[in-house]
Formats: sequence, structure tokens, C-alpha cells
Amino acid sequence: MTHKEHNLALLLILISVAISSCAFESQDNDAVTAQEIIARDEDNEWDLVILGDSDMWLSYRYYVPMFEDDLGIDIVVHDKTRPGIRSLATSIRGNQDLMKLISEAEIIVFNVPFVYPGTGGACFYQFLSIDDDGCFDVTEEEYALSTLEMITLVKELVGSDGAMIRLQNMFVPLDYWKNNDVLRPRLETCLKCFKSYWDAQAEVAKDEGIPLVDVYTLFHGPNSDQDPYTKGYFGADPIHVNDEGVKAIAELYRSIGYEYWLPQ
Repeated sequence: MTHKEHNLALLLILISVAISSCAFESQDNDAVTAQEIIARDEDNEWDLVILGDSDMWLSYRYYVPMFEDDLGIDIVVHDKTRPGIRSLATSIRGNQDLMKLISEAEIIVFNVPFVYPGTGGACFYQFLSIDDDGCFDVTEEEYALSTLEMITLVKELVGSDGAMIRLQNMFVPLDYWKNNDVLRPRLETCLKCFKSYWDAQAEVAKDEGIPLVDVYTLFHGPNSDQDPYTKGYFGADPIHVNDEGVKAIAELYRSIGYEYWLPQ
């Protein structure tokens, strides 16, 4: 695909997503809560679907019991995460069973993966140059578009029933850079890149009325100058969080509350 064809394809996707999202306006200040939906429908069990990559693993073991206690219902977990996923929305559209599962769920939690070692740009692949190739292999605009596409797809699937939808961003596995002689000098630049991408994603989430589970700020602080390793969030595995890390993420989920998205 040529550069011109690539830009045209992105434009067509953006137009399609924008048209689709017109039917789903953001909630106003009088947001509906999960408690209100449960009381209205007299529910005693909800389905939770988890989508994305391995950053979504494990924390649900802690936030699901919290949700159950707070909401007074049982929650059935459907963990549909998988590592190495490149286009979450595209993979969902190719899976009829998964689309049906999402359409029937009351809680949908997801992230929007965009990098993994070997193909994630200069911040993940030491043989690339940041000057020539950039931090990652997608632009901020492309990542924001992927986020909008995913949110729009989830809204379309849940339809008039709505859902408690949560978007989670990602922490940075600092030891990946710290233990690599080539990548270590890029760490400060890469953290700034991550922050700029999450800021772009946060704007999309805000516009779409979807609460953001800001794990990046929890782990790295508002100025990207804190090390989650010193907070005890990692153990022998330098890439995935330990028990303390997932507990911290779970508490963050709970602190956001129980806003429930409904189309207007």
C-alpha cells in the first residue's frame, strides 16, 4: 500500500466511525448508574467481558469481588484477552460468537493494544532509530482513531441496552529499557511518547462518555517520573504486574464508580 493509499484508507475509516458514532451521544451530567439498572431490571447476575492484551490479565480477580459487593449481584467473567493482538476491533468483527457475547454483556472492559516487542517501533525494537521511525509504529492520530473505532463498536454491539463500559490504558514495563544497553538512553523520550498517546486516547474517551482507568498515571505519576518497580508492583516477571500491582489496579477500577452508558 502506498503512502497516499494508506492515508485514504485512514480517512475512509474515520468517516465511517464518525458516522456510526453519531447515533451514540455521550452521557450528560445526569449519568445513569449500574445500581439504577440493576434495580430497574431486578438483575442478580451480570456478564463481564474483558478484551485486549495481557495488560488486562489478573486484576479482575480483585475488582470483580469488589463490584459484586458494591452492586449486590453475581458477575460471570469472560476473559477474552490474548497477547500479540494488533487490531482489536478488526479481530472482534471477525468473531461472531464474541460479538454476540459482547452484545449480551452488562460490563465490557478493554484496552487498545498498539505495540509489542519486535514490531512496536523504536521504543520496543532496538534496531530502529527514533529519529527515523518514531517511538511506535502508529501515529497518535492512528491510535486515537483505533480507540474511537473500538468504543464505537462496543456501543453498537450493546445497543439500546447499554453497558458499563471501561477503557484501560497501560503501564510501561521500564525494565525492558533499563536492561537493554541500546534502549536505555531512549527511556525518557519513550515515556513522553507514551504519555502523549494516552493523552490523545483520554480525549477520545472523554468525548465518548467512557470512563478511563488511568493505570499509567497510577503507576508512573502525573509527570511520568515515578517508577512502579519501587512501588512494589512487579516481581520476578519484569513485564507483567505482581499481586500488589493488580490489587492497585483493582482499587482504581472501584474508585471510578459505576456509571452505566446508555444511548440517548
